[in-house]
Amino acid sequence: MDKISKSLIARVRFYPFLYDKSHRFYKSLAKKEKTWKTIASESGIAPIVAKRKWKSLRDMYLRYLKRSSGSKRQVNRNWKQEEKWKPMQFLQRYMQPTRKGGSLAVSSTSKSPAETEITSALQETNANSDIELLYHSFAKFVRSIRCPVRQAKLKLQIMELITSATIAIDPNGLKDPAFKCS
Repeated sequence: MDKISKSLIARVRFYPFLYDKSHRFYKSLAKKEKTWKTIASESGIAPIVAKRKWKSLRDMYLRYLKRSSGSKRQVNRNWKQEEKWKPMQFLQRYMQPTRKGGSLAVSSTSKSPAETEITSALQETNANSDIELLYHSFAKFVRSIRCPVRQAKLKLQIMELITSATIAIDPNGLKDPAFKCS
């Protein structure tokens, strides 16, 4: 992480109303604008750049939290990534990654992360059929592959396997002219 980012994080941390939704000045746009000008002048950058840089850092940190929140992945965390994001750890108290949609959520429940994960897993299991869970696990695995070319090849292989299995089960089911082999 560069010096400007570290400096920006330290300065923003000093002003909780910029990140704590329960703070009484959180919704005060005038106070926030004045503060961003102060932070920017102290950092030697423009206020708009400071805001964008902060938003980018916050979003990257939340993605890091989301990736590292899975029980299997938590064990295999990259220690360099942990060191990189240490200055942002003060945000964990105010925000947490969400499972679906949205980029952040305010921590408002007293459930531990383990309880939340177990509850959510049970709800998903009850709501989905076995085949949906299987496809979901395929998708999770494919997303974990960092190389886009390998991801694409694996997706293609999975689709070819499913297509050939479908044809083997119902070879006459593809009589539609759109599926004619030439």
